[in-house]
Amino acid sequence: MTGRPYTAGYADLQFVPAGSAVASRQTLLTTGTFQGGLAELAWSTGGDLLAAITTSTLGVESLWVLDEPARDATTISLSAPAVGTRGSALTVTGAVGGGIPMGTSLSVRRTDVESPDGKELAPVTIGESGAFSFTDQPPAGGTVKYTVSYAGDSAHRPSSAAVTVAVSRVTPALTLTSNGTVHAYGSTVTLTARLGSTHSNRTVELWADPAGADQGNRLLKRAAVDGAGNVTAALRLTRNTTVTATFAGDSRFSARSVKSTLLTRVAVTTAVSKHYRTAGGYHYFRKTKHPVFTTTMTPSANRKQRLIFEYYSAGKWRAWKVSTLPMSRAGKSVRTLKGTHRTGVKYRVRAAYLSGTSGDSLNYTTYGAWKYFTFRK
Repeated sequence: MTGRPYTAGYADLQFVPAGSAVASRQTLLTTGTFQGGLAELAWSTGGDLLAAITTSTLGVESLWVLDEPARDATTISLSAPAVGTRGSALTVTGAVGGGIPMGTSLSVRRTDVESPDGKELAPVTIGESGAFSFTDQPPAGGTVKYTVSYAGDSAHRPSSAAVTVAVSRVTPALTLTSNGTVHAYGSTVTLTARLGSTHSNRTVELWADPAGADQGNRLLKRAAVDGAGNVTAALRLTRNTTVTATFAGDSRFSARSVKSTLLTRVAVTTAVSKHYRTAGGYHYFRKTKHPVFTTTMTPSANRKQRLIFEYYSAGKWRAWKVSTLPMSRAGKSVRTLKGTHRTGVKYRVRAAYLSGTSGDSLNYTTYGAWKYFTFRK
């Protein structure tokens, strides 16, 4: 190592290997003003650091601390596709700087969800102009990281670079039964989710989300599928309910979910009172009596019933009266049919819950059974 003045405001620091008369590299240190030179040099104990003091013609001194001054800094740059397909070939290209010799081997490591600590791949050799490339088929999806490293030598410092690729996963087959089916209030339905081929994860979750903000989404079942890929769960229905089957994915197959909407009727009955007898499916009233119709329906806040009356004439049932009546908190509604009643005419009545019209949309539109009645003197 030698130091000599440099005429344009620099000090020229040269490194000459032992036994050689030729400098392996040189470093230019600014001296601040006009001519200057090296005033002092000192190595660290381990020889990895060199302290240098430069001085200018005006007496200004500068301290320089050089990291591994005897070895050139090196660089590696990498380029890869932003996205890739699991199991398909992708190519990473790169280049080195800092004088790493052609033919030098660089180590390559792939890190992914299956190899979180990294997996060594075949080394790559530097070609002409410092360029290199390698091809890999990533076995796992998700974020795949490639790290290329140079170990360094007596004249060159080590270096490394990394690049990431978003590798797609295969979408698995997943189905769920009972979508769009209509069920009676309080009925129990068994749902089956079927999962197709996956790599390591065979667990499916079934979640039930009843209509309305007052009941949250709840887990019905979390289990590994059986040998046929199935997992089942039973659900008692009181409202329209969306059931979701969820697969969280694994290293080679993507997450997926499917939904089934189960439509649920309300429970609705209408009782008839004030009649004097029943026969042939009809309730018989004296013309001076006012029939009372009591509807019982699955209760819900602000729920209403639609009470529909028809009469029989000229061979067909015809619309007569329609009433929209509020339900009590207990799910009761009473309608008294007042007025002058015609004898000999056949009538019928039924209650209905109309989704979106009866005060809410928690259930599927439901019509109760017809109740038949007539008047006698």
